[in-house]
Amino acid sequence: MKKINLLFALAFSALSSPAFADKLPSYTYVEGDYATRDFEGGLQSDGFKLKGSFEINESFFAIADLTSTSGDSSDADGTYDIDLTSQHVGIGWKHDQPDGLSWFVSYSVGKFEFDETDTYLNGDIDEYTFERDIDVLHFGIRAQFTDNLELNIGLTSNDIEFAERENGYQFGFVYETGDQWQFIFERSTIAGDFDVTTTSLGMRRSFSLGNEKQSVSSSSSLASEPMIDNKPSYTFIEGAFDSRGFDDGEDTDGFHIEGSYELGSYFFLTANIASTSDEVVAEGDKLDVDFSSKQYGVGVKLERDNGFSWFASYTLGNMEIEIIETRTNGDRIVDKDDFDVDTLLLGLRTLLSNQFELNFAISSNDVEGLQREAGYQIGLIYSVSNDWHVVFERNTIAGDLDFTTTSLGVRKTF
Repeated sequence: MKKINLLFALAFSALSSPAFADKLPSYTYVEGDYATRDFEGGLQSDGFKLKGSFEINESFFAIADLTSTSGDSSDADGTYDIDLTSQHVGIGWKHDQPDGLSWFVSYSVGKFEFDETDTYLNGDIDEYTFERDIDVLHFGIRAQFTDNLELNIGLTSNDIEFAERENGYQFGFVYETGDQWQFIFERSTIAGDFDVTTTSLGMRRSFSLGNEKQSVSSSSSLASEPMIDNKPSYTFIEGAFDSRGFDDGEDTDGFHIEGSYELGSYFFLTANIASTSDEVVAEGDKLDVDFSSKQYGVGVKLERDNGFSWFASYTLGNMEIEIIETRTNGDRIVDKDDFDVDTLLLGLRTLLSNQFELNFAISSNDVEGLQREAGYQIGLIYSVSNDWHVVFERNTIAGDLDFTTTSLGVRKTF
């Protein structure tokens, strides 16, 4: 929990710097790192990571990486040696913005290989090997805060062979030491049943092939980009249709109502209530599932030029799940559970045009009775007039709670 809070604190302090650098992040580089992998069950391994990227033109780039780690453990029966290898190749699209910001999305195909050798005290040896294809959709932003310091964050959707699609996130710092050499720190995770966190520390050598190292002011594509007059509004009321999908396959539908009120130039209040339900009939028995939540809190925002706004918020909340089973013999069984969920959210809202907003955030959710769980939120807002907007949003909480909410609704700003 302390590590996650420190991560959010470092990120927001970096985002609060007064101005971005007059420089764009490089998409042409080679990198070598020391890497560690940590699995939820306590399994740990360490090794190396090799990574490369090549900027094809001003909009596209190619990527490839190879990570190999190994570890061992022992108990009263013997010793256990593991080797883990992953490799990916893919292609990405990027969009450079003024003030040293660069959005990107990439798709890579890859493979994860697990080898285990168990050596028992009686001399027996067992060997296990399995492979899984893992294709990764990665959406993120790279921000050049100074000529030497870059922060990058991203959200991933991981399509794992023989398993459900799992979400994850990536967070990193790049510090340039000179002559296009950079010091790299990165942390990435895949949630759900796979549940692995990879931490890497190493060096990167970038190369100047044109657009990636030009200043923002000298880039023709950026200089010609029209400025955006508006800013995201933090005073609004919203109503939307919700669909909640749980890891066990249960889906519930309903609504949510959300409100926000801006307090001066830096703060805002936020609150929301949501309610979804479903009815399932199996072998004559009927199950009524009701899920409700409510949250309220306070946030801080930092607005920048050209329609950008960073924000962080902390909300207190409660979730309630009620299952009513009505059996064919008339018996009625009620199972009700409620728990507190407090959420720390760090995100970005950006107006891509005067009518179109994109926003995303990473969340840290303190769930009563469970360990702290990570999540993410991504949304699109289209303005049909100055005050009315169509809103699409998707957010998730991973781990034991493990559900995803997709919503579509209408927002009125003031």
